[in-house]
Amino acid sequence: MEAKAASEQACAMEHSLTDEAMDGMARFFEFLGTCPFVIESFRVCPAISGRKPGGHGEHLPEWCSVCAKKKGASTMSLADVKPGRRAVVTKISAGGALRQRLLDMGVLPETTIDIERVGLGGDPFWVRCQGARLALRRSEAQSILVRAGEDPAK
Repeated sequence: MEAKAASEQACAMEHSLTDEAMDGMARFFEFLGTCPFVIESFRVCPAISGRKPGGHGEHLPEWCSVCAKKKGASTMSLADVKPGRRAVVTKISAGGALRQRLLDMGVLPETTIDIERVGLGGDPFWVRCQGARLALRRSEAQSILVRAGEDPAK
């Protein structure tokens, strides 16, 4: 599917999903982000790709925590990222109304967040996410797990 068509379809889905469905999709994308090879494994699986069966296991990597350790992947709280830096959301550890509020604001797995500034004492925490400027409490930023990204100035 072309990127533009996929974006249009995702937007249409977003506006018709219930909070429960949105939460489920966010959890699914968080799951996909646990292992850098999950998507590639899906693409090369003979059952999905139409390739001839045989050697299926040779396509599949070692899973999740093993992959993350091998790749040196590390996650941290968004509250630990310094102003002027960029991070990518890996998981939202909050539950209930706070989780739903963050999802509604566009804080989704694999979304890039630019950390703009932090108030004195650590509150509020100003970030830019999907074109919107958000002010988060430090406690809210701590519930957003991220992997460090590039310096946005580069």
